Amino acid sequence: MSSEEPQSAPKDRKFVEALARGLELLRAFSDSHSVLGNQELSAITGLPKATVSRMTYTLKQLGYLANDPHSDKYRLDAGVLALGYAYVANVQVSRLIQPLMEDLAKQHQVSVGLTVRERLSMIYVENCRHHTVQSLRVEVGASIPLATSAAGRAYLASLEAQERAEFINYLGERQTQDWQQQVDGINEAAICYQNHGYCLSLGDWNRTVNAVAVPFQVQGGKTMVLSIGGPSYLVSAQQIEQTFAPQLLHLVEEINKMRL
Repeated sequence: MSSEEPQSAPKDRKFVEALARGLELLRAFSDSHSVLGNQELSAITGLPKATVSRMTYTLKQLGYLANDPHSDKYRLDAGVLALGYAYVANVQVSRLIQPLMEDLAKQHQVSVGLTVRERLSMIYVENCRHHTVQSLRVEVGASIPLATSAAGRAYLASLEAQERAEFINYLGERQTQDWQQQVDGINEAAICYQNHGYCLSLGDWNRTVNAVAVPFQVQGGKTMVLSIGGPSYLVSAQQIEQTFAPQLLHLVEEINKMRL
């Protein structure tokens, strides 16, 4: 069971603890922590250093980690990329709606993203943007926060009230500042979703970015989120609500007709 989920699972005899620990090591790497040593990995994951040392050796042998040429530390290797590519390549929704996303991005000079939740973040599985949108150069695989991004708020708004409250409580345990302001933003987004079907983030995630997002479900019950955003000097709050929100709702309506 992930250490970053708002609910705990009972002990499962089928659960392979060693495999879970190895995956936790891989998850420790990020944009801000691209190179890590055994001591740092031990501190991040809470695993004993001796255990970490054995796991990094094994992951290196399997092609998931590589030695950093400038230190005695590790960075992710191509094996991780292969897994990520296999996932993205099999996301049927992104393949089918990418042309529509690209048309929308080019026509209005915005960024159009497709995200899913991964732990306490939203992960991009597709992102189409006009070349003028330099402030939103978000690549596939990049993560954005649940609490302040339009996509994250849309995901939270799609949940039942009790489950959303569990997420809010869990997120609050990991926030150090401005948390009540973020909670207010989540609650306002939930009301907006109930009334209008979309959620907003007007400078909340990034003070120079305005965005709108709409959640939808695919077969199997998985929730995905479509969003449109752009720099505030090009995309005003009024445009977000009056122009892009209706277009996004229409696009999601078309996706739902596909019964993906």
